[in-house]
Amino acid sequence: MKTRYLILYACFILLFLLPRSKCFSQYGDSGIPDTIRFGEPIINLTGPPYQGTVIVPVIVFNDEPVGRVEMPLIWTGPLWGDSGKFVDERGQNAISTVIDFENYVKKLSVTAVFGDPRTPPYMVPGSGEFVYLYFSILDTGFVSIDSSFLPWQDFGFLDILANRFIPIFLKDEFYIRPELLGDVNHDGQVDIGDIVFLVNYLFKHSIAPEPIESGDVNGDCEVNIGDVVCLMNYLFKNGDLPQSGCSSP
Repeated sequence: MKTRYLILYACFILLFLLPRSKCFSQYGDSGIPDTIRFGEPIINLTGPPYQGTVIVPVIVFNDEPVGRVEMPLIWTGPLWGDSGKFVDERGQNAISTVIDFENYVKKLSVTAVFGDPRTPPYMVPGSGEFVYLYFSILDTGFVSIDSSFLPWQDFGFLDILANRFIPIFLKDEFYIRPELLGDVNHDGQVDIGDIVFLVNYLFKHSIAPEPIESGDVNGDCEVNIGDVVCLMNYLFKNGDLPQSGCSSP
């Protein structure tokens, strides 16, 4: 009997020592784990002084119909929450939506109700963009967006039988910084790695610069061997600085 109580006590301690997000990520979901993640942020930055906007797409995967979504989030970094927009059939089918920003504490909540959990409309099973979050950029710097780890009753999905389950949540981190001309591979510096990246793209069918215009470092409106030469001259022969945008008529 004593051994049994010791085992139960050890299990109880482990339950509270495990990371909370890991414990709750599978809660109540008997199928393929549903997922909330972020798409590539769309950053529009001008300056100095540096200001602009960023759009953060939220992408949802669910393998069963969902009647309600509750998503409290927190963020860090030089952003001011502005608004949100539910997109695609995943978000636009909702009959009631709320996006509430609390900028002074950097929290926001996203709620979408698709109707009575037992009757349509639902968020149908699938994967895709669910909502866009719009922020104003106050300065350059590091940004992260994560779930706020509120009690599990305040986060997750309700299925068509009103059962709650907690999806896996993948946080997002990115930098807001001025464009570094010639940084073709976007690693924060202009060096031999950018030459290798362009050569691999042009001659080895590797991945393209993103956006493709960032590979046009000589400003002739094309991405070709001339851009490789431009970078080599700049780095090793004190050549001209990389150009910003297409300068040809």
